[in-house]
Amino acid sequence: MRVSLLPSAIRAAIYNINRQNYDGKLFEFAKTYFPQSLPVTDLPDEKEVLAFVSFGNSEDYFSVKGVTDGILDAFCFGKEIKYVRSAEKFMHPTRSADIYVDGEKVGYVGQNHPDVLATAGVDKPLYGGEIKYYLLKKHFNDKISAKQISKFPSVERDLAVILDEEIPCEQVISTIKKYGGRNLEKVSLFDLYRGNQVEEGKKSMAFNLVFGSNERTLNVKEVDDAIDKILKNLKNELNAELR
Repeated sequence: MRVSLLPSAIRAAIYNINRQNYDGKLFEFAKTYFPQSLPVTDLPDEKEVLAFVSFGNSEDYFSVKGVTDGILDAFCFGKEIKYVRSAEKFMHPTRSADIYVDGEKVGYVGQNHPDVLATAGVDKPLYGGEIKYYLLKKHFNDKISAKQISKFPSVERDLAVILDEEIPCEQVISTIKKYGGRNLEKVSLFDLYRGNQVEEGKKSMAFNLVFGSNERTLNVKEVDDAIDKILKNLKNELNAELR
C-alpha cells in the first residue's frame, strides 16, 4: 500500500527511457493509504491522489506547471492560487513549487531532484508532481463568472529584470500585481534565462504586462508611471535590476 504515487510514476518513466522512449507524459489517479495510528491497529485511511510525470527535450518546469495550471483553472476558478518554493526534499530546490489553494497545500510540482534520479541511474531530468485530490475537491468551484470585454484597446509592456536565483517567480508576480495599479489586468512570465549574460547566482526573468480599462483608453504616461512604480518596488523589495 502506497503513501505516494510519484515513485511509481518515476519508475514508469525510467522504464520507458531505458527502452529508448525519450519523450513522454504519464499519469496515475489512485488511492494512497495512511495509517490512522502507529502501531497499526485499524484499516488505513484511503485518500485519492493524482500523480504525473513528463520527460523529454521539450519538457521543463513551466511545461509541467502548465498541467497543474490547467487543472486549477478548470476546477478552482476564482480561488487564490499560489506557488511557493517546495519543501519536498525529493524535488529540485529551485525548480519546484508547493501548490496552495486558499492557503491550503494541495500538492507540489516541478523537477525531481537529480540526486534521487542518480540513485536509479538516470542522468536525464524528470518533471512531475502530485495533487492531493482529497484536499483539492474541497476547493472546487462550479460557479460561472463573466467579465465584460472592454471596447477600449489594452496596452502591453514587456519587463525583464535580473534577480537572485532563489527568488521564486510567484513572489515576483505578486510584487508586480501589488504595485501595478487597478489598470493592470494580467501578468505572465514568458522567458527565463540563466547563463553567461547574467552573473553567477542570478537569473533573468521577462514578464508580459497587460494594462486596460473598461472606461477609456489608457495614455502612455499612465502606463509609464505604473511601470516606474513596479520597478521601484521590485528594487526595494527584491533587489531586482532592470535588464
